[in-house]
Amino acid sequence: MKRVGLAAGVLAGIGTVGWLVAGHTAPPVDPVLAAAVLPLIDEELERGPWPGMLSSTGAEARWFCVARVIEIRRTGDELAVGIEDLCEEFARDGDALVAGSGERGPKVVVLTAAPDGRRVTRVESPPDGDAHVRWVRRNFTAGGAAEAEHLGLPADAPAAQAREAFGLPPTAPVRRS
Repeated sequence: MKRVGLAAGVLAGIGTVGWLVAGHTAPPVDPVLAAAVLPLIDEELERGPWPGMLSSTGAEARWFCVARVIEIRRTGDELAVGIEDLCEEFARDGDALVAGSGERGPKVVVLTAAPDGRRVTRVESPPDGDAHVRWVRRNFTAGGAAEAEHLGLPADAPAAQAREAFGLPPTAPVRRS
């Protein structure tokens, strides 16, 4: 009888762990769809609504962004793409880069159908402070929210893009302004 109770307890424990893990796994992402929307998202993020601190110095600065798709939800003609993004502002200074403003975190990018494919219609970001976690939980699935809090993008990815865009070697130094 003790063995049956022990076995039942072990199975219940395994089931609970499985339920917790499955409940906190981001939904599967169609890689073809993600590859199709990422360039549109990157372009929109790099255009961004923000002036960077380098732009106020007169330097020819540009924004470089990388994004990771966490989840994609369809609603009618819209796609709500939950992402983690990392954007930084860079300018060239001789044989080096100067880094300015930057921003990293979860976002929801909404795309709608357009005659030539899709277009970004809005980018939603969480507020700072205590409301950040509530916003993420409200705007992502449970699994997507858990994934959104695990920052997985390599911190040097925007700098690598900037070096290439400015014609610098991969080893060119980056100075923080």
